[in-house]
Amino acid sequence: MRRFKHSWTTTLVAAVFLASWWGCQPSPPVVETGEEPATAEKAPPEGKTEAPAAEEETVAPVVEPPPPPTIPKVTLSETSAATCLVKVDDMMPEGRLPDLEGNSQELRELRGEKLTVVYFWTADNPYALAGLSDLATDVVTPYADKGVKVIAINEDKDPEAAKKHVQELKANFTQLHDPEGKYFAQVATEELPRVYLLDAEGKVLWFDLEYSRSVRRNLLQAIQVALGEI
Repeated sequence: MRRFKHSWTTTLVAAVFLASWWGCQPSPPVVETGEEPATAEKAPPEGKTEAPAAEEETVAPVVEPPPPPTIPKVTLSETSAATCLVKVDDMMPEGRLPDLEGNSQELRELRGEKLTVVYFWTADNPYALAGLSDLATDVVTPYADKGVKVIAINEDKDPEAAKKHVQELKANFTQLHDPEGKYFAQVATEELPRVYLLDAEGKVLWFDLEYSRSVRRNLLQAIQVALGEI
């Protein structure tokens, strides 16, 4: 009996000792990571769903269409403008002139049904000769069937020089001769070559005092606009 009591007492003491020893052990260190603790995502209330985030709309810029082409504006220096007796919206003077063969021609009867190009030139000017050639290929060939005619007026004293260049350049359109410059004197006081675009009634729509690549381009644009092609 005494042996049983001693054994129970010993066991109790050992249990108390172990419990005390375990409670005195240090807790494991806490490692700080700098991150917020993860939390569970809250579910939306029952019967409701979260609306998706609205996508940012991309608005395309409004591109204005380019303005329609127009007949080029005639811009002249004060000195050049002073040489012009006939300007835009003026009527080209009427009159009669001989052709290179000496036959008298009425200008009114030579005009095109829709448009007429009047070209004043001299045989000693290389730019004038370039214009004579271009008019044959750029205007007569593509626009003759569209009511457009070309009237070239040569200002040389001798028509033979003009005839030679006309044949060489194949400028096979109306060629008139103004050896005394009387008709030209009604249009301008100086500067050749000159090119004019007239409407069906003989009113000036556009003109220039020279012949160059830019003048060629402007003439063709003026013809296309006047015909309603662009």
